Amino acid sequence: MKRTRVIILIFAVVLITGGLILLLGKGHISQKYLQKGILMLENEKYTESIVFFDKALKWNKKSPQAYLKKGIALFFQNELPKANENIDASLALDSLSAEAYLYKGMISNHEKNYPASVGFLSRALEIDSLLSQAFYQRGIAKAGLSDFKGSVEDYKKSLQLDKNNVEIYKKSIEARSAIDDYLGAINDYNKLIEMDSTNAEAYYNRGFFKINLSDNAGAVEDFTKAIKFNSDLTDAWYQRGLSFARLGKMIWP
Repeated sequence: MKRTRVIILIFAVVLITGGLILLLGKGHISQKYLQKGILMLENEKYTESIVFFDKALKWNKKSPQAYLKKGIALFFQNELPKANENIDASLALDSLSAEAYLYKGMISNHEKNYPASVGFLSRALEIDSLLSQAFYQRGIAKAGLSDFKGSVEDYKKSLQLDKNNVEIYKKSIEARSAIDDYLGAINDYNKLIEMDSTNAEAYYNRGFFKINLSDNAGAVEDFTKAIKFNSDLTDAWYQRGLSFARLGKMIWP
């Protein structure tokens, strides 16, 4: 009787151990495919990455990262409904993924569903308050809702975390223009010019904002620099002439 119990116990241990080994093996294989998919995603090979994410999910149907990364790849392929479906599957397994809410917000921005976007991005920032991209995307959503002041504030926060991002400065300038914040727009252009002192377009556009502040002398300087770095900017010549005229000067320096 004792011998039978021992045999049964050994058999149970073998079964449990075998099951654990099989389970761990599946997880290991899934992780390998996931890592390969992430590498493809980082190299913008979206179709190839999806193949690997599907293989990862074949071995582990409860991998939130595999669903999320597949959703991101689908987002970049502009397959928004499928992207949403996969990101929702990821959130069902991990409801505290700031990255998942970020991409939900980005999808909503693409669909011009700005109220939903603000909600998703705010949730992302509750989870991770240092997510620069979430502030940036929420700024876009707020601009879409004509909340330009709120948009500017989000761009400010995004730039505090990512101070050399040219695209954020450009969006900030757009929002400031909408509320006639010319000085703020000039400050943003100052930053762009600090990053690239040969940026003819930045000098040209900053010149217009200076005109709005009646700084015609400053506008002349900016249009002159714009011409220096891009002599084909024909309107810069014209605007410089108008600025000279406003200053009562009819002769070019």
